[in-house]
Amino acid sequence: MSYLSFKRITIFGSGLTAAAVRHAIARFPQLTEVEPDANPDVGILSPGLVTSDYISKYTYPLISEIEFADHLIRSTGKNPTYLVVSGTNGKTTTTHLLGHFLGAALAGNVGIPLIDYALPNPDKIPDIFALEMSSYQIEQSPTFIPQGFILMNITEDHLDRHDTMENYSKIKLELATRQSASHYFIYNGMDAWTRKMLPPLCVPAIDYLSNRDRFAKE
Repeated sequence: MSYLSFKRITIFGSGLTAAAVRHAIARFPQLTEVEPDANPDVGILSPGLVTSDYISKYTYPLISEIEFADHLIRSTGKNPTYLVVSGTNGKTTTTHLLGHFLGAALAGNVGIPLIDYALPNPDKIPDIFALEMSSYQIEQSPTFIPQGFILMNITEDHLDRHDTMENYSKIKLELATRQSASHYFIYNGMDAWTRKMLPPLCVPAIDYLSNRDRFAKE
């Protein structure tokens, strides 16, 4: 799916994400904001909105600000590296560490919408992003593929929205299922739900649980 030819955009939500999308649209003269019932090309959902409520009502694509930002950035000819961090705990700290050690631009669930970096001039767009993604943002990003994905852990959270741990875990691991052999997926091999729901193609090069004695000696 490509959104590069889409011109008519509708925005759902009224908070930080919606405001950031609206500002980005103003920077790209080919884009126009329209009402939800005015036959838009795509709808941008704020992460706090329940995805299924909108998918059942509208027939056009509904995506996250992150996925839309990526397409806007790539429409300028820029192809940055995305290092995504997710998980129930520790993702914000890890995202900040990536930003510090790699000089990566921080974005996503750290409070800085990725679309803030979507500028018509590719020279002003960072080369690498440390991008924190919540389960809500992953759920609303059906084609987004990061070059690097770090999954911290999966423990009970957000079940009021995802209903079961199986659903929550599946969403958390969704990005890994889209990656290819040229990408990197780092996960916590001692996390029970991660191991239980690990996609079949994500075979670890080194299984910590099978090699813990050797690691302890090293």
